[in-house]
Amino acid sequence: MLFRSVTGYLVDSGDAQQFAERVVMLLRDPALRQKMGTAGREHVLSHFSAEQMAMQFMTALDQAISGA
Repeated sequence: MLFRSVTGYLVDSGDAQQFAERVVMLLRDPALRQKMGTAGREHVLSHFSAEQMAMQFMTALDQAISGA
């Protein structure tokens, strides 16, 4: 999941200029790259661990079986 300006940037579809500007910005700022990369990794580890995904799957399966 991308959180705008925290874990990455969204650019308009087909806007090559905007995409290039964001890439250049990240290429020129190693600290920003590190900060965004760390934030993204922390988000994934805290929200998408194997245990959490298994629990969500089991909940969905229980709901499907019970007809909820």
